[in-house]
Amino acid sequence: MKPLLFSILLLLTSILSSSAQSYRGLSIVNDNMAWLSGMHGTILKTADGGKSWDTIRPAGFSKKDFRDIHAWDKKHAVVMSSGDTGVVLETYDAGQTWKLIYSDSAEGSFLDAMDVKDNRILIVGDFTARYTPYVVLLDQKRRITQYSHFAYATHTDLLNGKNDSLTFFAASGSNVKWTGKNQFVMIPVNSRHSFFYKCSFSSGRHLRKIEPSLEHKKFINIQYISEPGFITQKAGGAYGMCMGVDNTVYVVGGSFYHRDSGRLASFYSINGGKTWAPAESMPGGYRSGIAAYKTNKYLICTGTGGTDISTDSGKNWSPFLKEGYHVCAFSDKRIWLAGKTVKVMDLEDLILHTNKRSTSATTK
Repeated sequence: MKPLLFSILLLLTSILSSSAQSYRGLSIVNDNMAWLSGMHGTILKTADGGKSWDTIRPAGFSKKDFRDIHAWDKKHAVVMSSGDTGVVLETYDAGQTWKLIYSDSAEGSFLDAMDVKDNRILIVGDFTARYTPYVVLLDQKRRITQYSHFAYATHTDLLNGKNDSLTFFAASGSNVKWTGKNQFVMIPVNSRHSFFYKCSFSSGRHLRKIEPSLEHKKFINIQYISEPGFITQKAGGAYGMCMGVDNTVYVVGGSFYHRDSGRLASFYSINGGKTWAPAESMPGGYRSGIAAYKTNKYLICTGTGGTDISTDSGKNWSPFLKEGYHVCAFSDKRIWLAGKTVKVMDLEDLILHTNKRSTSATTK
């Protein structure tokens, strides 16, 4: 190949690579307003139900991969980046200016997901050089408390040294969820298993005798740990989670490298994650995002290989869209999906699709 032609091809490849986009952060305010976050320091915001989008790029953060975002309204939002020197930024003026409220440049650190409740920001991440996973709490005044030590509910055994291999898949910003004022759940994984952790913040006073050198404020009490049952695969396990009504929890996953394999890609729990059951009919393959609509009658899950729906509280899944995305969500009247592209649909489209499929099955 001639040197000039080769140089042109390299340039074109570089341009295409730098312009490629991937949205993994999605926050729904209402039927008309949503915020998205993605690669190259890009944030999108709509106020008309996805008909048009405003592009926001926080100054000085153009190389960040914004994996998660949470918005309160049209002006107030926080966004989190993953990768080298993870950051959390906050805006109160619709994205015109951003304030850095947290950053972590420790070697091997990686921010994976966040959740917000009562203006308190909960972040989970992992290290390669320190105890993993770790949790960061930013209170209403944005004071930082970083937790890296965990204890069983029995208060007799620290997990230090036992959870070093745990990590998260930062695929849809749904690895951690608040469940109460000081309670939360998270879904870390290791090379063989996926876990569901029910946790609460602990004063740690009962642990001072076990390890006096550790500050009491750095402890998180683990109420219980369970395993949804994902099979061992390369980059396999739990990728996404959503909470339903009546103490239900749903998780999806699989293997990013075996995206067409739907074996044990979805599990549900009716007792807050203490025990799990596999879906009777699985999604079409690897899925990273899942959302439940109000009473749990309708659920949607999505991944790079396609999008599925359930009309029986996650017990059975069927194909909905051929297109695949990273993350999905419901508002009152709409379905929102984001990945390489963004798609907004009326909830009626899902209901019509479901009714048509049911009628077709009945007449066969």
